[in-house]
Amino acid sequence: MKHRQNRSLKVGEVVSVKAAGNLQCKRVLHLVGPQWKNYSHKDEAYHLLEDGLLSVLKESNYCKASTLALPPVATGIYGTPLKLFVRAMNTALTCFETNISRHQRSLHYIRILSIDQDTVNDLKTMFLSRQPHAWHGNKVGGTVYI
Repeated sequence: MKHRQNRSLKVGEVVSVKAAGNLQCKRVLHLVGPQWKNYSHKDEAYHLLEDGLLSVLKESNYCKASTLALPPVATGIYGTPLKLFVRAMNTALTCFETNISRHQRSLHYIRILSIDQDTVNDLKTMFLSRQPHAWHGNKVGGTVYI
């Protein structure tokens, strides 16, 4: 935040920081998702989420991350419907795959995480019914591997 001169993040904006404490990762990316109820034009909220997810993919790749774990962004108390998160994530993945060649990608493994088993089941069903990506895989425990 010091580097950003304490400027807060805007909806859809991503910031990358070094992991601290006992985290077993090297970086933590913060993405501000849209609060669904605050948008009278839901398309605007959807596109902010989609752009934010693409920014997460690009920033992960820029940081030379090989794996990415993220929750279904903005679907909890922010109220974005889970199916729209899945659609936005698929669109972001398609854009990422299209615009960044396989040779330029360090990012090879993505996990969508949830502690709620119903959400995990819904995510698996929704992702597997969408356009296939090289990322698609299966569920193990409480994790959907994409």
